[in-house]
Amino acid sequence: MQSFVIFTTTVLLAFMLSGVSGGCTEDKNKYCCTWASKGYCSNENYREYMEQTCCLSCNASESINIPPPPETCVYKGKHYPINERFIPDDCSGVCKCKGNKGFGCVSLCPPVGMKCKPGMELEYYRQPVGDSGCFCERPRCKRVDKNRIENNN
Repeated sequence: MQSFVIFTTTVLLAFMLSGVSGGCTEDKNKYCCTWASKGYCSNENYREYMEQTCCLSCNASESINIPPPPETCVYKGKHYPINERFIPDDCSGVCKCKGNKGFGCVSLCPPVGMKCKPGMELEYYRQPVGDSGCFCERPRCKRVDKNRIENNN
């Protein structure tokens, strides 16, 4: 009778866990338990990542104590350490991770006002931004081509 109770309890527990976790059998990150204990599973900023990566911990009633991970920010699916400056793949700005306050971004290519002297005209060129693969359109003055002016008259 005792072996039947142990077998039944084991089968029932396995069935309950598979139902609760949707068939999830393991977490994909060693910090999942810690993140789950901090409420990341229900935080809208982290929910999708946690459901995919930490399904077991998000559905467990207790978590194991694991040293907390370094604080990071998630921007468009990528993790960045606190105070790290980064340029997103879409070149939308220069951003900085601010920990649990999220991140802040400023324009990658702030506007530049420029007025050219007489005999000069404004032209734009593409300036690389470091090794990011991004470019900014920048103004510069160049001498007016006299032949072009004479042909236009």
